[in-house]
Amino acid sequence: MSSPESTRSPDSEPNDSLRPAMLSGAFWMVATRWAVRFLGLISMVILARLLNPSDFGLVAMAMLVVGFAEAWLAFGVDMALIQDQHAGRPEFDTAWTLRFGQTTAVALIAALAAPWAAEYFGDDRLPLIMWVVAGGFFLTGFTNIGVVAFRRELRFRQEFWLIILPKLVSFTVTMVAAWVLRNYWALVIGSITLYVANVTTSYLMHPYRPRFSLATVRKLWSFSQWMLLVNVAWYLENRSDEAVIGGAGGTADMGHYSVASEVSQLPNTEISAPLARALYPVIAKMQAQPERLRLAYKKVLATITGLTFPAGVGLALVAPQLVTVALGDGWEETIPFLQVLAVFAAIRSSYGSAGSVLVAVHRVREVALVTWMHFGLFLGLALWMIDGMGLIGVAWAKLVATAVAAFVNFWLLTRATQVTFADIAVSLIRPVLATIVMSAVLWEVSGVVSSAPIFGLLSMVAIGALTYGLAATALWMLMGRPDGAEHLILEKLRIVKTPA
Repeated sequence: MSSPESTRSPDSEPNDSLRPAMLSGAFWMVATRWAVRFLGLISMVILARLLNPSDFGLVAMAMLVVGFAEAWLAFGVDMALIQDQHAGRPEFDTAWTLRFGQTTAVALIAALAAPWAAEYFGDDRLPLIMWVVAGGFFLTGFTNIGVVAFRRELRFRQEFWLIILPKLVSFTVTMVAAWVLRNYWALVIGSITLYVANVTTSYLMHPYRPRFSLATVRKLWSFSQWMLLVNVAWYLENRSDEAVIGGAGGTADMGHYSVASEVSQLPNTEISAPLARALYPVIAKMQAQPERLRLAYKKVLATITGLTFPAGVGLALVAPQLVTVALGDGWEETIPFLQVLAVFAAIRSSYGSAGSVLVAVHRVREVALVTWMHFGLFLGLALWMIDGMGLIGVAWAKLVATAVAAFVNFWLLTRATQVTFADIAVSLIRPVLATIVMSAVLWEVSGVVSSAPIFGLLSMVAIGALTYGLAATALWMLMGRPDGAEHLILEKLRIVKTPA
């Protein structure tokens, strides 16, 4: 069968093509994902009316344990293959074998941990759910490793469909199951469907056929040992808040918090994450060109922040109207969680791409250390703040810890590359100032917009978007029209020309 590297040689990409490959590919990916995310929001609106918060919380508890087991065995072999521009069949087969072993072990650990999870969370329904989910997760070990070549070769269009097609299948099955069953099993069935669809799509989209091999295990392990520590810390940093909420509260509290967390992350998952995903293989190719790397990162940071920061803060400001319109009655307790977590997500998205750059330039150890620091700081703050503030203290602890982590990540970036704090400040200043203007306007008009939830929501969104757009454009012009989200959007609209 064809090997991944046979479809296109990464080294054949001329240096001048890296900028459009990163920006145009990422722009197309983000724009199209928005359309698909709209479908996801529709599913959440429907499911919120067919199911109740405890259903969401119960499944979130099960997935939390499975994800925790997965994090301890996540070797990051796909990133190792992307970083190694000369990886061939021996490396790909070894990576697939390691990942198959990982998923098998995770499935077994999750199944064995089911009784403990039921005792910790106080719900006897968890073991059966976890056994079913563990069985489905085992199947993901068969996923075709050849699809990693899509990212390595900067073929983001194929990468997009690889991600989206299984989600469309899962969406359809989940909707039907929820309509028929009206309980948490609809969410479980949807998760299993996604696992199966991911495996199937990977073989339909790439001709590579993996084989069992450990030929280059030492070579991969030299990179993956640090990625393992990073992945564990990333998971604990991102999901330990749900573990605290689930243990201190109940399934309903977990449902409110998990839905708020998912909604708050929308700007990050649909804008920042795709851009960071596109950035990593490009930066891996620029390791020997530090000045080009610096300029590329400045543009990416300005673009990500210009899109996600106002979206996150705006989401916090319209949270009451959004929850009423989108989720309906019974979800009011979601609002305070969403307001705090949306601001957290805005801060998080601003520095997330720094981690991709640090990994790409072989600073995995530093990323691991700072991520563990972030987790430790959050956990200490959460255990302290929950006593005085209740469950909302967990969300505030996450926000404060993330603000500290943002500074540390940017500091590490300035030590590892030619990016300076001045570069970072210039990239952040416009979106931050424009967001402050937007927030002030929305705060003033919040009391006079329509009292009808849907019209109030639409009015707030329209006013916020218009205010931010005008403020950002004015600042952009005053600063000499530098590269960023404004330039990228106008470039795609053919209003300005691409710089040579």
